[in-house]
Amino acid sequence: MNSELNIGFAKAVVSGSAGFLGRGLVRRLASSGIPVLGIDLGPSPFVMKGYQHVQSSLEQAGDLIAAYLDGGGVYFHMAGLADRNQCEKRPADAFALNVALTFTALDICERVENVKFVLPSTGIVYGLHLGRPAVEEDPAQPDSVYAGSKLAAEILVQAHTPGWLRGSVIARLSNVYGPGMGENTVLGRLLGQVSRSEALNVFDERPVRDFIYVDDAVEALVRLADAGIPGAAVVNVSMARGVKIGDAINILAGLSGLPHSISESATSEPATSLVLNNARLNRMTGWVPQIHIEQGLKICSKDHTTSTSNSKRKT
Repeated sequence: MNSELNIGFAKAVVSGSAGFLGRGLVRRLASSGIPVLGIDLGPSPFVMKGYQHVQSSLEQAGDLIAAYLDGGGVYFHMAGLADRNQCEKRPADAFALNVALTFTALDICERVENVKFVLPSTGIVYGLHLGRPAVEEDPAQPDSVYAGSKLAAEILVQAHTPGWLRGSVIARLSNVYGPGMGENTVLGRLLGQVSRSEALNVFDERPVRDFIYVDDAVEALVRLADAGIPGAAVVNVSMARGVKIGDAINILAGLSGLPHSISESATSEPATSLVLNNARLNRMTGWVPQIHIEQGLKICSKDHTTSTSNSKRKT
């Protein structure tokens, strides 16, 4: 069942509202008539009815957020450092932005009654060698600074939920992609190659990933926030479908007409795999993601081609 959702909460705060996921979340909420307060260090990415943007650090906006949430609402904590490579290069920043900043957000929410807290985490906390779709009961096996920082943030949310929050959702996302994404992920790099009309090529085509389109990821966050879930719920958000990187390249090659430069892996290590079981998401929301990778990459390919054409006309 994938019925239209009549959102039950009255207002929302989105920290990191100018980021990739944050932008999609603001659009989804504001277009449904939900008043949204967005907090980000960057300027507002758009103007929408019902959306108020504050360009500020989270610490400086604390009193404003608490006043806005008076009477209850949902806090979506989308701020943080989501670039896995940057986390490895800047571990202190990774823990400051993914852990300490989560604590700051929780501290703000504790000042107000009847607030639900939503944290986007990552399926990478399960590790990359499970060999089957991961379920929420599987033990965490973080093998990177990024995964470790997100797991630490999860623990903070779980620890704060019983006494101070109406409830919380920890959404372990699979690989999110869509228009407007950066080139810090494998699909982001490939879509960048499409926009520059380059041959499609990555370092290793063997890994298997579970790709979820950004609109589906946003819809899952909204539906989980709206669900009457008690306590601190950990929920996988995914398509529950493994796709080999090489197969994703073949899809993009067919859509773009660009050559696929075959590369052989320079490593003898076993190929990694990360697929998330999404049965709990379905049980809690009565909904499953809708946009399969063939459709999602078609949308992305058109978006990148259009953006490139517009850029050329301006120069």
